[in-house]
Amino acid sequence: MSIQGFMKQTIEIRGKVSNNVKSTCKGLINALSARDIYTSAQRNITADYALYVNADTQVNTNDVVFCKGQSYDVVFVMNPMSQNMFLKVYLRSVK
Repeated sequence: MSIQGFMKQTIEIRGKVSNNVKSTCKGLINALSARDIYTSAQRNITADYALYVNADTQVNTNDVVFCKGQSYDVVFVMNPMSQNMFLKVYLRSVK
């Protein structure tokens, strides 16, 4: 299964401190529903968006994601079922 066809939005990933562009890729950002909002007491994070990108995308919690003029803090990066097919990146909107 490939999610390549669904990745339509241009995503820019920048370092949180340096603000330098690390990479540009195609991805998909979805708002999480109230039921799906990711909260982890163990990691002390809350996310309200999920970004789906290719598994080889270099992104971590020290980055900021930009898409369509909106910026998002990266709060958690997950490789679902360790299949290396795609990354699910949990985001929080920067106001």
